[in-house]
Amino acid sequence: MVEYRTRTKRYLELWFDEIEPDGRFDVVVRHRAPQPSPIGENEEFHSLHIDLTREPDDIFKGFARNTRAQIRKCTESDNGLRYEFDRPTPELAVEFEAYYNEFARSKGLAPVPHTRLRAYFESDSVLLARALEGTRTLVWHVNATAQPYVTLMYSASQFRSGDEEFKKLVGRANRRLHWEELLHFKRAGFRTFDFGGWYAGSTDTARLAINRFKEEFGGAKVLEFSSTENRSLLAKTAAAVHRLRAGAARSLR
Repeated sequence: MVEYRTRTKRYLELWFDEIEPDGRFDVVVRHRAPQPSPIGENEEFHSLHIDLTREPDDIFKGFARNTRAQIRKCTESDNGLRYEFDRPTPELAVEFEAYYNEFARSKGLAPVPHTRLRAYFESDSVLLARALEGTRTLVWHVNATAQPYVTLMYSASQFRSGDEEFKKLVGRANRRLHWEELLHFKRAGFRTFDFGGWYAGSTDTARLAINRFKEEFGGAKVLEFSSTENRSLLAKTAAAVHRLRAGAARSLR
């Protein structure tokens, strides 16, 4: 659960089945909700869940053979790597934002929303995990928490830079980091890990490749809902204007 203000609106973001607190909000956003909002604009959200109540050996056995092999290789031969789990600090917020935005530029993605990211980093609602080689971060994950759930929120890596061997190292480190996270979350008492989305379409080859990577960890496919409730007149007006502009842009294509 996170509250934050932009220049004109007050936002509340809830995860899974969190209960809305008292207060006046312009916009209420619900992520990974089990049911659609009766008053909001809803979108289906497909994802993968991993059951953390199982024994670690059972979780590991559910991984694809190649994933198990890469995690073992990373454990046995990539001993120069280390894995860190951190609560957010102002310094980490600056470091992660710069890191993610560089990654986003390399993939043609939008930068991380600054105000929203800082609100999450100032709350108790996220856990950070990263794989490092020396002082260089190879992979970074930001996970949102809402007991008993934890979900991947942001993921960024350096796999697009360097030679093929370096890219393979980053791939192994990413898989090992996911495994270390699952163990960390299990020890912390979380019961379900949500992989942060699964593409239900069939045409986007990049997203299908991400599906295949996530499926290597053996999660169960689930249907969740994302919703946005524009509560105030200001928020409703802004949403209406946005829809009109989007419609006009589509008609010009």
